[in-house]
Amino acid sequence: MSDGSRVISIVMPCHNASTFIAQTVFTIASELRENEELIIVENGSTDSTFTVLERMLLASPNSQIVLVQSNKGIGFALRSGINVAEGDFIVFMADDLPFGTQELRNARAAKTSGMYEYNILSKYLGSIPGISLRKIQGWIFIFLRELIFPLKVRDSQATFFGKKAIIKKLSNLSVEEGFLVTTELIALARKLNLRINEIPCEVLISAPRKSTIRFNDILRMLKGLFKLRQRVRQLVV
Repeated sequence: MSDGSRVISIVMPCHNASTFIAQTVFTIASELRENEELIIVENGSTDSTFTVLERMLLASPNSQIVLVQSNKGIGFALRSGINVAEGDFIVFMADDLPFGTQELRNARAAKTSGMYEYNILSKYLGSIPGISLRKIQGWIFIFLRELIFPLKVRDSQATFFGKKAIIKKLSNLSVEEGFLVTTELIALARKLNLRINEIPCEVLISAPRKSTIRFNDILRMLKGLFKLRQRVRQLVV
């Protein structure tokens, strides 16, 4: 797959994204440099996401794009992608590109500027206009998270990037299966006394995936935060 000279590996979990994933892949592929790779991790989709991706890559083979599958859950997907990533920097990007390709541009800048060890693209530090359902969900989560398990960051549901050795170490300690995995990774970074940098995003682009608030999701989040707090506190590193 690589001659060992990869600089940046983008890991992109992908779930039930058949209606927009082709455009996402096209957008990222058009910006990839020769020493960068995109690792797409399809995780348990119930629609035709994997078929769409497979056909795309069969029609236009690209050695810089890797398609793998994992169990359902963003936690499984992230760890699967990180495991095969070869770049000096590993970047997490969401399949609906809510920030465009800002994570990639920031990772490129970090390569030469000596940024912090773990970098989060925070949607709560930038100039994002309007009130969206996604932002309301985020504010609720921030309040509850800091009440239960203070991490001293605004956005723990964020995309991120960092040096390969650091990201792989955090991934090896990670066990979360679902949406709490990014919160877990930040908690693990705190546990390891890593320097965390929150980067304001410039614009929150309208995402093709709609957000919904479900009461069961809030209950699962609360239960998950308490379990995560206990596990990280007991972890010996």
